[in-house]
Amino acid sequence: AKLAPYFAARSGTPPKVKIDDSDDKVASYLKDQANIAFNTTYRILRTRIDRFGVASPNINPDPVKGYINIELAGVNDKERVRAFLQSTANLQFFEVYTFESKELQNGILAADKAVEDYLNGVKVTDTSKAAPATADTAKTATTAAKTDTGKTSTLSAIAGNTKPAAKADSAKLNANKNPIGRLIQFSQPYAGQDGKAVYPASIGYIPSKDTGTLNDYLRLDVVKNKFPSNLVFMYGKAELDDPKLKDILTLYAIKTLDNGQAELGGEGISASQDYDERGRIAIKMNMDKAGTAGWARMTTRNVGKPIAVVLDNFVYSAPNVNEPITTGNSQISGSYTIKEAQDLAEILESGKLPAPAKIIQEQQVGPTLGKESIKGGAMSFLVSFIVIFALMLLYFNTGGWVANIALILNLLFTIGILSALGFTLTAPGIAGLVLTIGLAVDTNVIIFERIKEELTKGKSYQNAVNDGYRRSLSPVLDAHVTTLLTAIILAYFGLGPVLGFATTQIIGILLSLFC
Repeated sequence: AKLAPYFAARSGTPPKVKIDDSDDKVASYLKDQANIAFNTTYRILRTRIDRFGVASPNINPDPVKGYINIELAGVNDKERVRAFLQSTANLQFFEVYTFESKELQNGILAADKAVEDYLNGVKVTDTSKAAPATADTAKTATTAAKTDTGKTSTLSAIAGNTKPAAKADSAKLNANKNPIGRLIQFSQPYAGQDGKAVYPASIGYIPSKDTGTLNDYLRLDVVKNKFPSNLVFMYGKAELDDPKLKDILTLYAIKTLDNGQAELGGEGISASQDYDERGRIAIKMNMDKAGTAGWARMTTRNVGKPIAVVLDNFVYSAPNVNEPITTGNSQISGSYTIKEAQDLAEILESGKLPAPAKIIQEQQVGPTLGKESIKGGAMSFLVSFIVIFALMLLYFNTGGWVANIALILNLLFTIGILSALGFTLTAPGIAGLVLTIGLAVDTNVIIFERIKEELTKGKSYQNAVNDGYRRSLSPVLDAHVTTLLTAIILAYFGLGPVLGFATTQIIGILLSLFC
């Protein structure tokens, strides 16, 4: 079969693949798209890591193999880094099926009975007209019930020997009764302020250990067609106060568009860590013009109903819409720590990955592995400092002591600020420090030379110092401002080692004006 008919409808608008294109042309298009996705993923990961606050990371792409090698210094929380790197940041907003929907109620009852029959080996005759998953669902279901290869579904282990129900013993029938209902604690409606029943956004709660079994049930052909074609089940974090229930997840019935997509995505969103009206940690989101218009339409249509906020197919919240929201503001709230909320905001801010990034290998090393590099960098810094220290004493004598004291204060303040910011000193950072020393010494040399010139004119020490500082102010400021502008440009456009170098340089330049 030719590739073009399949990819023509999936190649954008207008389509970049025509229905009569050759397979070679389609393959070339796919290769180009893969390269674009790889480069975009590399750029977004770089942005995320720099926002993460790791100093001077090493990020090396290998487009041929499709690998991105990342080295992060000074990071101890592995799980936090894994989540930060692997999240695709696919933010979506969906309408929700609640138990107020007869389609959902009937679907769950029918699915529960279909799974029970499947486990008991009963031949299923599908009379449903809801939304068949395949052209001949009944035939598929019958085949599945008769055959147990152990390869098509992990349910074979649960179902055991699938013999006709008439020959199954009563113990097995009881064990297989109500299979979906046993896994889920269904949500119950509650009375609203007007006395009417209010249905929660979620279907109910399920232990995380049972999600695999439920997923297997929902993937069965005899189950798929019991629900509307635009219904997708997703899990979310359960907001339960009891710490013993930390492994409980919430189950949602998400309503998609006919094409399976969300009505509103997370493109053009700026995000920041905030607090909700209850004082809980939350993520505040501001949408662009297009997002604001879509959000207004969606909230206007769903007043009094929940809208699910979904990130990477995980429901973070599903608040009820009290009134139309036309400002483009929204919020994700939940049981977050400040770090988790900040990480999530940074992930949303940096953009969505075009393809999932998976960690295929990881290694955590201690300082012993890089001991020689650390020793070499520290030694080069120490040697340069001692040489400059000695030259200042030999050339300027008493004035050299003043300059050296100022130099030491400059370094102490710079390292103190970097430490307070959680900065890990790496080779580019050390280079920035060495440059800072050179700039500070250059400033002192200019000032002392101006003072010497004034002394040769026969002025007193006090007048020579005053006039020397006054005459040296212009060149010193000029040197600092031009260097600072360069460092700011490097910090703004640079990533990784360049950003680490620029950060150290900016701090050192500003401090050298006062030390």
